Amino acid sequence: MKSYSQKSDTVLLFFSFFALVCVIGASVSFGTLNLFNQDAELFDKVLNLRLQRALTAAFAGAALALCGSVLQRLLNNSLADAHVLGFSSGGAAFGAVLAVIGANGLEDFLSSTLFSLSGFWMIFGCFVSLAVFALLWILLKKRFVGHLPGHKVILLGMILNTFFASVLMIVFSIANPNQLYRVQQWLLGNVRPMIWNELIFLCVAWIAAAAFFQKQKKNLMLISFGHDYARARGVAVGRVLIASLLGLCFLVGLTLAAAGSLGFVGLIVPHLTSIFYQKANLRKKYDWIVSSILGAMFVVFADTMTRTELFDIHLPVGVYLASLGAPVLTYFILRRGHEQ
Repeated sequence: MKSYSQKSDTVLLFFSFFALVCVIGASVSFGTLNLFNQDAELFDKVLNLRLQRALTAAFAGAALALCGSVLQRLLNNSLADAHVLGFSSGGAAFGAVLAVIGANGLEDFLSSTLFSLSGFWMIFGCFVSLAVFALLWILLKKRFVGHLPGHKVILLGMILNTFFASVLMIVFSIANPNQLYRVQQWLLGNVRPMIWNELIFLCVAWIAAAAFFQKQKKNLMLISFGHDYARARGVAVGRVLIASLLGLCFLVGLTLAAAGSLGFVGLIVPHLTSIFYQKANLRKKYDWIVSSILGAMFVVFADTMTRTELFDIHLPVGVYLASLGAPVLTYFILRRGHEQ
């Protein structure tokens, strides 16, 4: 039974990659402009633009789902997520401040932002959120002997989100109409087609992060049972935690720069993956990577909906993610209450 489950997990991993390729191919084919009725030059331009956008959306979903999977396991909390814990709020606040008060803020903000000043500030803002979160964590740990209660961890995230939300309110109050519109569109989720050099960088970043977390998975699971428990089994807790959290924040910062603020992905997708593994009775060896691929498909699908003619207005991708994610999250809550 063990070898069968192991094989099934590997097969599922390859099938997930194949499904992602199919979803990206379908996304490139859909849009308001019929791709196959154009001349060769326009066909190449539109195909290139759609492919870049689909790959950018895939990275955003993969990175957020991976972060959610790791955080939920590390903190032993099913509500742990980069957005819930406030990591992405810091990057969003720093990016919005730059867009409004920077010398060339809005122009730089609207540009391809991975290697620009705004991209740097978004990543830096995520690290600031992490530093504040770690400080509050340490202060709370002094008040609670042993494992920190799960609801206290979520409370830390609420504190960070509230603080950075107040920063955003200040930004909104001083922004002119053009700045306000652009920043709001970005905060609602706006996938920007990255150039190929940036896409290669995003791909390498995701592969490196996925490989690192896959290698450290056993150590992270031991840490989730308690720091003393992990140390007794030879885990360098401090080094693993610092490297993991820095890597998570870097991924979240890249996602903000590439696609804006996208909610529900890191919260919902790991739960869907976990339910599937339980139903299929599979060993959870590559579940984090499978969850990451599922997150990529989720965001690519939502971004494709923004390019269809379902509505007369263009809705940000975050609107579709929220409309899909909120009912699913409600179902999870009701399902857990029924099981208990």
